[in-house]
Amino acid sequence: MSAPHRELIDRILFILFGSWLFILAQECAALQPVDLKSSNPDPTEDIADQAKNLNYIMVHQDGYPIGRNLKPVGNKDNDDFRSKYVGKILSDIDEYARETWTNQRKKPQILIFVHGGSNPYEAGLRKVEELSGKDGRSAGSSYYPIFILWNSDLMSSVRDNLVKIRGAEVTNTAWGWLTSPFIAAGQFASSLFDVVPMMWPLVRATWPSCTGAQSWWEYPVSCGSFVITVPTRAFITSPLIELFGAPAWSTINRRARSILAPKLELNPYAREGALLTFMQELNTRISTQDGNTKWKWKNSNDTNDHIPIEITLVGHSMGTIVSDEILRAFPKIPFERIVYLASASSVRDVDTAVLPYLDGNKKTKFWAFTLSRANEARTGMRIVDLLERGSLLVWIDHLFEDVKTKGQLRFGICENLTQSKSGFVEQREEPYKGRLTVVRFEGKENEPTTHWEFDEGKIFKKILDRVYGQDTLPASDCR
Repeated sequence: MSAPHRELIDRILFILFGSWLFILAQECAALQPVDLKSSNPDPTEDIADQAKNLNYIMVHQDGYPIGRNLKPVGNKDNDDFRSKYVGKILSDIDEYARETWTNQRKKPQILIFVHGGSNPYEAGLRKVEELSGKDGRSAGSSYYPIFILWNSDLMSSVRDNLVKIRGAEVTNTAWGWLTSPFIAAGQFASSLFDVVPMMWPLVRATWPSCTGAQSWWEYPVSCGSFVITVPTRAFITSPLIELFGAPAWSTINRRARSILAPKLELNPYAREGALLTFMQELNTRISTQDGNTKWKWKNSNDTNDHIPIEITLVGHSMGTIVSDEILRAFPKIPFERIVYLASASSVRDVDTAVLPYLDGNKKTKFWAFTLSRANEARTGMRIVDLLERGSLLVWIDHLFEDVKTKGQLRFGICENLTQSKSGFVEQREEPYKGRLTVVRFEGKENEPTTHWEFDEGKIFKKILDRVYGQDTLPASDCR
């Protein structure tokens, strides 16, 4: 073997081994064994440390409920969590509903928000503080927010894949550690051979960052860099992105579905997903009338005190995967509005979750918000393109997900809806006329221009003001 070839192989092995050691070091630092006996068996202790109004559910990456101290809440049967933790949230909603309806003569509005990917618990709690006022309600608005906080952190997802998850089992044994080099090596080899054939579709998806150039220098400088660095990206940086990103994406999908699992297998802390418990209790408080077109909140103190109520479900990015699962598991919970922000769900998943829900709930309205094609491609653009351009959704479609059909593409990209002949754009106007729309932001003032801006304070509030302010939805931008 020639010297240059040996040097290339040595460098690849060095990168692979160094990455593996880095992740294992992170794993060692993150390991904090939880002993149920030494945690809070009485969740009222944990609630006492929370804000005055408890308006969030925190879910461990394995599905069970946890408190702000990241320790399990309640007992294995979920009874304490159901009666005390969830009960505290519902009693706060009772108080809010009575005050809003009796004193202000306004219809109470509940908003359930599921955040997106790359958010560890700390980031989720910061989002609660950012979007909530001092009284626990959304600052400057009338709706009462409930935040679903789940661990969608990239690094911990990579760690879980590398040392903990083997098939359908979660293990902390030496077997996970001993086999981790083989997992890393196999994924690196797979990523190298997978990325090269995908380069042309990826280049085609991110080329609008050049055709939609916003300044004079983007054409010769940025577009020149985009073309010149294609080989470097194809053989070095993109395989590394897939090496870490694809396993993380798979693990985050597992977490998103675990929080609504009807049964948590071999879990010592809970028998079902924490969000499932909350949604079950929420469902018991809602009564429907007039063919499921009038929805009322049943106050816990007086079963005859039924107050008109509106509930809105909002999911951002990977949070829409959780939203899909909510709609499938609870098709009778009446959501006045469903809002998807830059959805990371596949077109097929949204079609099969949302459209049947709209069929059964004639009053529900669905909003989806997306970026323009140029802004979707422009994300990550630099003078020197060391990494691939494109939003997280572009990376999922071309680097993380093994896409075989158009229906497996991300719902949050307009072009994917038209190419896949989604039910949202294909022969669907009459059954849902005025009830569903897909809005494409072109990057104007107070509009998001990147994937991560959708749930930032001012932009998030602008979107919600628009959603709450229109009874008849505009025509879809994706047709």
